[in-house]
Amino acid sequence: MKLYKYQETGVKWLNAKHRSLLADDMGIGKSAQVITHLKECPERLPALIVVPASLKINWQREVEMWFGIESQIVSGNKPVEFKSKIVIINYDVLAAHAKNLVKANFETLVCDEAHYVKNKKAIRTKAVVFLQKTIPFFIAVTGTPIENRPFEMYNILKIISPAQFKNFWHYVQYFCNAKHTGYGWDYTGHSNTEELYNLINNKIMLRRKKEDVLKDLPEKTRSVLMFPLENKAEYYAYQNEFYSGEISPLVGIQHLKRLAGQGKLKSINEWIQNIIDNGNKVVVFAIHHIIIDNIFEKFKKIAVKLDGRSTSEQRQKAVDDFQGNEKIKLFVGQIKAAGVGITLTAATHCLFAELDWSPFMHFQAEDRLHRIGQKNNVTCYYAIAEKTIEEKIMTMLQSKKEVIDKTIDGKTIDSEDDSIFSTLLKEYSKNPDS
Repeated sequence: MKLYKYQETGVKWLNAKHRSLLADDMGIGKSAQVITHLKECPERLPALIVVPASLKINWQREVEMWFGIESQIVSGNKPVEFKSKIVIINYDVLAAHAKNLVKANFETLVCDEAHYVKNKKAIRTKAVVFLQKTIPFFIAVTGTPIENRPFEMYNILKIISPAQFKNFWHYVQYFCNAKHTGYGWDYTGHSNTEELYNLINNKIMLRRKKEDVLKDLPEKTRSVLMFPLENKAEYYAYQNEFYSGEISPLVGIQHLKRLAGQGKLKSINEWIQNIIDNGNKVVVFAIHHIIIDNIFEKFKKIAVKLDGRSTSEQRQKAVDDFQGNEKIKLFVGQIKAAGVGITLTAATHCLFAELDWSPFMHFQAEDRLHRIGQKNNVTCYYAIAEKTIEEKIMTMLQSKKEVIDKTIDGKTIDSEDDSIFSTLLKEYSKNPDS
């Protein structure tokens, strides 16, 4: 793996800091910079990386890619022995392990999506504050623009530079336009943001926006997101029934695919919220109505939907609202219905919540964003439920993509004898455990 030039600059900046805030825009590789920094500074190991639960697997894979070592994931509240140079834990269980983590003598504490530590009364915030007192090096990671929501970053800024940010009331009154509503204090505003930005920029914060590094980035990038399966009992019970031969492969494969999609909905919705919180619009493609409807209902006040049930008028309105209305942040579309014939250049991020059988269908859908009128790099994410049929489908899609890349166009991909579904059907008919 090779870093881009701006990432190399970021690593050098981290190497020179004891406590810092890496606030690069989403999609330009903050985790790669943090991990490379840890690799280049072995005296800062072992490291504890605190992340939202849905991102643990992705951080583990990033560590493997950029550092070449195995990291340890901590889940649940039961005490564990910390064995790896890099330990990954989610915010929700951090407090349960805090005392044992202190005894483990970590050298570096990394807080990903650092705006999760915004509420000083929250258990997760108290756990982070408790831990950082005994850990010498600290890195906060977030793409959330501090100038839009300065209140969310006070606790982190205080950890990094307590001398500068020792007075909460001064901070919220001066930088958050604090107001008393008659029911309590409102800190959600912002004021003197340019002064705040100048105060922290480069001294304790490094932030590059996507448009600042476009020259280093390809026009379109793809990334695989591994999510935990929330409905393991249901998924594996059906899988065992399928393997017993009581269910036909034709039905079984399709049902396993749908269960895998449903099992990562919590993580997908959390990921979407994070994208929106970072100030971005996002397009989500799926297949099954139950998946599409779940995502849309979660965000319906700021979302539009387009699938096979949409009329031509509804279809056009969904596109127009997404493209022209700043309040609409999410477009949820069915891959086949929304993957052709429309323009969604208001977004630079898209997520495939489910996988189609054909890579060409994904290429067409990606190009709803990556087309004439798009001025920025487009990042396409593929959500995969860990240890499910989706991992095999993704591997096969990648293999087929490599074949397509060697041809002039995609006309060769839909051969019935060579389709991914047909291949899976043959494999599962003979040996479902393959």
